[in-house]
Amino acid sequence: IRVCRVSQTPWQRQCATEIKHNNNSSDCYSLLPNHINNTLTTMVQAKVRKDGERKQFSTPVLILVTALSTICLLWNVVTPDDAAAAASIGQVTAPKIMNSNAVESGTFHLCSKESQGFFTDISDQHWELMRERVRTRINHCIRHSHNFCPHDWKAQIGRAGAWYMDNYEPDFSCWHEKRIGGTGYGPKWVCDPYRIAQKGSDCLVYSFVIPTKPVLEQPDLVNAGFEEGVLKDISHECEIHVFMPGKEFELIGTRPKQVHYHEWGISSAPSETMKTMQQTVTELGHSGRTIDILKLDCKGCEFNSHEEFFSADVTIRQIAFTAHGAPRNINDVFQKLQEEGYVMFHKEAVSKHGGGGATIMDFGMVKLDASFFEGMNNLQVG
Repeated sequence: IRVCRVSQTPWQRQCATEIKHNNNSSDCYSLLPNHINNTLTTMVQAKVRKDGERKQFSTPVLILVTALSTICLLWNVVTPDDAAAAASIGQVTAPKIMNSNAVESGTFHLCSKESQGFFTDISDQHWELMRERVRTRINHCIRHSHNFCPHDWKAQIGRAGAWYMDNYEPDFSCWHEKRIGGTGYGPKWVCDPYRIAQKGSDCLVYSFVIPTKPVLEQPDLVNAGFEEGVLKDISHECEIHVFMPGKEFELIGTRPKQVHYHEWGISSAPSETMKTMQQTVTELGHSGRTIDILKLDCKGCEFNSHEEFFSADVTIRQIAFTAHGAPRNINDVFQKLQEEGYVMFHKEAVSKHGGGGATIMDFGMVKLDASFFEGMNNLQVG
């Protein structure tokens, strides 16, 4: 005598009893101890013809079968035996879903507190799962019996393809990330752009560009696709500033009127074509503000000036940057980003202009509050 589950929804479970000569059905399991079940099975088999046709069961057996069916139909929870049987037949138990009536004030307070107000609609339960993922992140892959990583992760510095394969993977998820600017070279992945759109005219974007080749030689390397995407897909009210040393930005075919171009780059050593980050935000009147997106595609400035970007009186919420190669200080750059409270939500190879060997990579990072990282070790290998 076995119980066979025939349907299951989050709101009800229906069961049916089955008495068979064949005791190997994979979707049924016994409700009774083996010695009792065997006795009853013998009773049933005695009433079954040799050709398999069922005969009229005795009244006690029918009463027992009816009773078991009734008990099964009344069950509204999975008992330990039921759960074990379900596992034995490959059944998956769905995770508990929070009842909307149980939502209390403060249920979403962690995401807002620990993201400085950027995330506001992620439940504490899910936020803790996201925090656990960051807490257990592994920055470097080292040799184990089951992988092909180096014995010393430092050995791959200078070998961009190998470095990016084995070091620093995304440790965070933005549920509604979007590639801003369309396809091709230039667009960047942005974490939940609709959150930025809610800021309206307070939206601020910085874009630092230094072409790897003169614009006239390869014009597709420098375009306003990302900036146009910000205006189209985030908000036409966004204030966008593009920084490109020299006059090459004048050669860009499409330049939206809402985008402001500047003839300098960022460096800790000011010059005719370079300014510090603090000089830049002061001159533009942005001190004390939040830069919602900092885009970097500037031929190595991501490695040469990475500390300078955090020296000014501004908060940089997201960084979308292109990393060119794997110079000696590459680990210092990623460690600095983690120390500044950034988590990685996206990573992809720029294979079109990277020679097919993943020597150029795009990264998406978002800044969280220091309280999110309490008790965490930023540097882990494994």
